[in-house]
Amino acid sequence: MNNRIDNQVPVGIAVPMTIAQARTATGSATITGFVSSVNGSNVFIQDALVSPTAGICVYNSAKNTINKGDQITVSGPLSMYSGLVEITPASGGVTTISTGNVVTPKEVAIGAISDTIQGQLVKIKNAKFTNIDNSGSSMIQDSTGTVAIYTMPVVAGLSVNDTADVTAIVTRYTTTLELSVSSATDVVKTGGTVIAPPAATISIVATSDVHGNVLNFDYGTNAAPSTGQGLAKVSTYVNGLRTANPNNVMLIDNGDTVQGTPLVYYYNMIDKTTLYPMAAVMGAMKYDTATLGNHEFNYGMDTLNRIITGYTSQGMHVLSANTYNTDNTNFVEPYYIKSFTVNDKTVKVGI
Repeated sequence: MNNRIDNQVPVGIAVPMTIAQARTATGSATITGFVSSVNGSNVFIQDALVSPTAGICVYNSAKNTINKGDQITVSGPLSMYSGLVEITPASGGVTTISTGNVVTPKEVAIGAISDTIQGQLVKIKNAKFTNIDNSGSSMIQDSTGTVAIYTMPVVAGLSVNDTADVTAIVTRYTTTLELSVSSATDVVKTGGTVIAPPAATISIVATSDVHGNVLNFDYGTNAAPSTGQGLAKVSTYVNGLRTANPNNVMLIDNGDTVQGTPLVYYYNMIDKTTLYPMAAVMGAMKYDTATLGNHEFNYGMDTLNRIITGYTSQGMHVLSANTYNTDNTNFVEPYYIKSFTVNDKTVKVGI
């Protein structure tokens, strides 16, 4: 099965079993384990804090409250998504037994990574980075082999040919075993190039022509596109930057954001009262500015004003330097200046 189970699928009779048993079972199960990683909707649990015998992915699409270190009991149907064994609980299908537990990663060589430790937290020591692609697959190697880390968070000061201790979950996508790193702190550099401290830099990140794409999803093919797209992938990258350099990141959008997918069409033409989805997402990502492009004017002034109100309600500055009201005043802000503190000095950046 390569389609994920919906969290509304009836659970049926959930049979109590171990995680190891659940990995080869069908139907519905009730299992208990310790949360070793939370990465969006993918939550991984294993059967022991130290030296586990089995792990599994809890596909938490129902957004049950789950935190790393929790011991939880999960009930739901079992499935396999592109080679990854999963259990999918409905809302309320997770019970927390205890919190604050510390999961100790299992030290392994890359050559030992296999489906027998799928879903478990591991540590690879002194792995060499041969490629870094934070929106795709970064590659590490040791004397025993090579493995990919999918969408690794940005790690400040890490470069190709550096070595690091990597703590990650063993996962799979189709024919490829790979690693999933939940936080930049899970990659600890052990050798290589020396980079200036991140506080000495300002990162200015811009998006342009997003055209209503939030998820990495093509509405025309009903599948992920061959090349990545969407604000969700941008968010992963920017979150890594903010972790590495918390106070010196500026995120701006260059416009043409509100036209191009069924998502934005629905809120442009049908639902005109709900908070505009692009404003909600960009607000959550802490965009500083949103510029009006030509497509922002596609749907008339009522829709445009609602979009602007949505942006400003989320703390964004809406910009356009050459758009005026009938009285020759600026329609929105013509520019925005943000101040940063770099090496104890104030630096102003104008957009």
